[in-house]
Amino acid sequence: MDTKNMRSRAPHIVLAVLAVVAIAACGWCAGVYASGGDPLGFLASEAFTTVEEPETTEAESGKQNTMVLTVDDVRAALGGLAFGGEDVSVDVEAAEANAVLQDGGIWVEAREGAAASEPVDDTARRICALARWARGENAGIDQVTWIAEDEHGSVAAVLTMPVASAPETGSTGALLAACRGYRISGDVFAGLEGGFEQAAGTAPVLPDGTEVPIALEQTPEEERAQTETTRAERLVTGGDTSSQGGGAAQDLITVSVTVDGTAAGAGSSSARVSVAPGASVYDALMACGVSVNAQSSAYGMYVTAIGGLAEREHGSMSGWIFTVNGAEPNVSCSAYALSDGDAVVWRYVNAEG
Repeated sequence: MDTKNMRSRAPHIVLAVLAVVAIAACGWCAGVYASGGDPLGFLASEAFTTVEEPETTEAESGKQNTMVLTVDDVRAALGGLAFGGEDVSVDVEAAEANAVLQDGGIWVEAREGAAASEPVDDTARRICALARWARGENAGIDQVTWIAEDEHGSVAAVLTMPVASAPETGSTGALLAACRGYRISGDVFAGLEGGFEQAAGTAPVLPDGTEVPIALEQTPEEERAQTETTRAERLVTGGDTSSQGGGAAQDLITVSVTVDGTAAGAGSSSARVSVAPGASVYDALMACGVSVNAQSSAYGMYVTAIGGLAEREHGSMSGWIFTVNGAEPNVSCSAYALSDGDAVVWRYVNAEG
């Protein structure tokens, strides 16, 4: 066989085959056109369609995975706190514990035991446990502030713990060192064995940005009896901290608070609360014990959700408004000072039909 001759003829054979195929294809296309068809129509099928998936930014991905917490969630978490394998939970009712969620922070105000070391040792472990819980919830919480009060309602210790670096274990001194800032009252610090400073870091603040008031000086003996009969005001939520004993009823004012969510099918409820003279509409709402989400603004506190019912859930302009004695004030809820006998109504408006 002449191999060389075969190799020289191979290109001609291939070209001849391609020519035949091209002629056949042209003939087929001409036939399809003649019959009114589209010979390239198969390219429009789903098998040849490219679908571009929308890109998800890192911020959007984080937002989709972020949980939304309520005050009720925090209160439930307080009842199941554990640190280093030990139960450090809080009896919410016995401790008269209140909580506020605002601007990426959690504030807890609770009464601790009477022993001098408890407001420091227990609070340090509890704030770490709560911070670690908040981190696990992926709710965008940056820090936790815990205000520990003594049995008379005075601030015994206040700590602010960053959520991202809350320790899993450690001594009280190590836990305090991990805080963004803390303060211990003079009376409590005087009864401690030491090993850490009385104050360190940035002074913890309340939701409105003001520093948590705490007496760093030790109270003279002659003033303690007077302190024990003073009715203290709730720092985080406003109103009275004492359910019995101390103070006179005339030192407080009583107002009614109604929360009306019927426009969104959430029902309506009312309560009468006693608050300090000069307390705001916001203070009275928080004194009711209902879960509230709010944020600070240039004009004061702005309530975004009550009882889990949030703005924009039932219409783009839906949300909460308040009236006092039937009139709608032109100031924020934290800037309106209440008087004895006032009637406050919070109403959810512009709900979808």
